[in-house]
Amino acid sequence: MRTSLLPCKVRKIAWFPSRFRGVTAWWPRSRGRTEVSRAEYRDGLRRLADEQAALRRVATLVAEGATPAEVFSAVAREVSQVLGVPMVTLDRYDSHAKSTVVASVDDPTFPVGSCTMVTP
Repeated sequence: MRTSLLPCKVRKIAWFPSRFRGVTAWWPRSRGRTEVSRAEYRDGLRRLADEQAALRRVATLVAEGATPAEVFSAVAREVSQVLGVPMVTLDRYDSHAKSTVVASVDDPTFPVGSCTMVTP
């Protein structure tokens, strides 16, 4: 049991489990820090749920037999949404020190199919 989450002058810490869809977390029973911890926990669960939903959507495309270009494009869109970034490129690196863009989201400088030499 970790007690380092709370100030040093706390006499006794009571812990209780909190369950949400099979995930177990432990919250200290005190004021202030508990609310921050619960908020962080909920945010973490929300991010995890978003990531799992994105993976499920891509897996569904693959299972339906989508073309590689469609799958790569979907992966780039999902990465953009999950990470909250405006531009994403998905590259394939060849053995000849060459990078080829296979999918791009809102990045006009690197269109799909463009090649770039990679320097070591």
